[in-house]
Amino acid sequence: MLRTHKVPEMTLSNAWQILRLCVAEMIGTAILNFAVVRAVEHPPEHSAAFLIVPIALTLSIWIAGPISGGHINPAVTLALCSSRLVSFIYLPIYWLSQFFGALMGAALAHGFTVGMLNDTAVIRAVAMANQTTAGSQGYVGQFFGLHLAAELTTTTMLLLTVLVSADSKRPSDWGSHGFYTSLAVGMMALIIGLFFGSELACFVNPVVALGLSIVLGLKSGFWAHIIGPLLASLVAALLFQFMFCADAGLKRTKACLCVSNYDYSTDLSPRDPIALPDK
Repeated sequence: MLRTHKVPEMTLSNAWQILRLCVAEMIGTAILNFAVVRAVEHPPEHSAAFLIVPIALTLSIWIAGPISGGHINPAVTLALCSSRLVSFIYLPIYWLSQFFGALMGAALAHGFTVGMLNDTAVIRAVAMANQTTAGSQGYVGQFFGLHLAAELTTTTMLLLTVLVSADSKRPSDWGSHGFYTSLAVGMMALIIGLFFGSELACFVNPVVALGLSIVLGLKSGFWAHIIGPLLASLVAALLFQFMFCADAGLKRTKACLCVSNYDYSTDLSPRDPIALPDK
């Protein structure tokens, strides 16, 4: 298995593992985008709509996790790279895989819609998609700051869940591995959906917004949904290093930002840690 926190050696075995990583990320992102586009073009009942995408996200992470780590989101990859848990050399590999997976899933879902509906219904479905994802006018340039703030807030919440779950130094009683990681991330996605509902679109994933824009022909003013999650990945990475990881603090944050051969496994705990009182 690849050690993604290090630069890989150029061997045939590593090339095969990188190919597996790409395919896993493509399939995982495709599953997520398929669910999103189908929910937009063929909306289920109101209560079910809040469950479909988080469940799809949970299962996508579960499927891809053992192979690629189950990022399924460019913002997640950037947060892990910024925290030095994944080498930046993998960033373009993950991003390209996620981009093509998003297009594949969105195109497949839209293809089902086209096949099931006549031309008039397709036009109505696309119009509904524009109304659903841009109902608060985030796609036409108005309230850009509101959408940016919403994406920044919700994506930071999601990415902190991812980062603390990926912390190898986390106490075993609070360990979050395998299915529990995917479940935790899916639950956070559900909470985010319940926070805003259909009133304010929060994708927390740039390639989801991009896939909807390209495949469904949505309006182009969607930069808040691209910029917000990427900015949130940097905010979440800093919060993780400074506050939430096992030996968090200024020393850990400085090392992450300034040390070229930074290794997260190095113990940077303070020599005289503050003892928490017993309950």
